[in-house]
Amino acid sequence: ESLRSHVMKRIKELDFTRVIAMFAVVMIHVTSTYINQDSSFILFDMNLAFILNQVSRFSVPLFIVLSGISLGFSKPIGDPLLFYKKRLVKIGIPYLFWFTAYYVYNNHNNLAAMTLGSFVKEFLLGQSAPHLYFIIIIFQLYILFPFLKNAISKSSWSVLIISFVISYSIEKLFFFLQYDVDLIPAFIRPYLWILFPTWLFYFVFGLVLCQNLFSKFEAFCTQHFSAVFVATGLITIFYVLESRITNSLESIKAPLNIYTIFILVFLFSLWSLIGRYRIIQKAVDFFAKHSLTIYFEHVFVLYFLRRFSFFNRGMSGMILLFITVIVVASLVAYCVDSLVHKISKK
Repeated sequence: ESLRSHVMKRIKELDFTRVIAMFAVVMIHVTSTYINQDSSFILFDMNLAFILNQVSRFSVPLFIVLSGISLGFSKPIGDPLLFYKKRLVKIGIPYLFWFTAYYVYNNHNNLAAMTLGSFVKEFLLGQSAPHLYFIIIIFQLYILFPFLKNAISKSSWSVLIISFVISYSIEKLFFFLQYDVDLIPAFIRPYLWILFPTWLFYFVFGLVLCQNLFSKFEAFCTQHFSAVFVATGLITIFYVLESRITNSLESIKAPLNIYTIFILVFLFSLWSLIGRYRIIQKAVDFFAKHSLTIYFEHVFVLYFLRRFSFFNRGMSGMILLFITVIVVASLVAYCVDSLVHKISKK
């Protein structure tokens, strides 16, 4: 096939994976308040909310891998300042808007708390909503991108290994905290979530994948769906059980490295089977187009919907809440993005 059609197919695969990662982020936030609820469905001392919450933990790491892949396929950087400007416009302006919206919402009953100092601090830490820390991570990785790309062009495997050692070490140190083994400096500990070294491996992995490896990766995914399906299923089961046994429920953990990569391989393999159907292509196109806005505003939708008591009816209420959040957030995103598009054209 032509280079153009190959690139278009590649973009569809990335879009599909991005959409699934976005759904997984929503799932994590929806299930978080149901994890400790009683349920008629219990498997190895885990209710459905716990299982779905942990299965979805690939979301943020996978977003970071996708960012690395997308940047790896981008045009040569040229002027780094121009690169930073474009990224600031694309991500920074929406972040400022939605951060401010969440900040005002959180403090609307206590206007005295809305000071310039608190605004700036929370803005730099992504603290006005539980999902905005991801944007802070991405900004740091964008700043590092020109330097990382240059280093990877010289020795990709060395950079990948170094990044893995850095991220893995932080993950293990974070894990040891629950056993009262504290080797992390106190002034760093509260910020592990937003500091780039914690997530560096995922970003570098995405960049390295673009260094003459992507075609082979794509071919493997296309040709070995059955094996990938079985392997990913086993890894998923292991990951969820490991979370239960170690009581390690967060996303800073070593097993997530391999789990995220398997999910990436599985989703690419799955697209080779379902991507041929037009209805799926249209759905992916829609959600991919509005994924950033859905990501930013779905927590607002969740805040609103949790006021309705019928969503509190156990696991069935949780599933209904997830579906409703996706539907409502998608409609809101469509309206917001359409409005922004019209304004930008004037």
